[in-house]
Amino acid sequence: MKRIGKIIITAFAILTLASCENKESYIQDFSQFVQEVEDHADKYTDKDWKKADKKFDNFTGSIYKKYAEELTAEEKIEIAKCQTTYTALKAKAGIKNSLENLKEAAQKAKEAFEEEK
Repeated sequence: MKRIGKIIITAFAILTLASCENKESYIQDFSQFVQEVEDHADKYTDKDWKKADKKFDNFTGSIYKKYAEELTAEEKIEIAKCQTTYTALKAKAGIKNSLENLKEAAQKAKEAFEEEK
C-alpha cells in the first residue's frame, strides 16, 4: 500500500514538473494553483491540505530551482506573492480548525457539567 502511494506521489511530481514547460507557464501554473486553493480553502479537509502542500512544495522547491536564474525581479515578486497568499490561507484554515476544536471542547465540557447537575 505504501508503495502505491509513493508511485502516485512520484507520478504527480513528474506531471507537475512536466506541465511547467517554461518560466511563464510556471508562474501562471503557480498563480492558478494558489487561486484554486483560495477559492476552495474554506472547504478543505486535512487530506486536501496535504495534497495542496505537496503541490506547493513542488512549486517552491524543484520547479522554482529549475527557473530561478531566469526569473526577473518582477517575476520573483509574483512568486513571493503566491507563497505569501498560500501561507496565509493555510494559517487561516489552521486558526479556523483550532477555533472549531475549542468550540467543540467547550460544548462537551458544558454538556458534562450539565449532566453532573
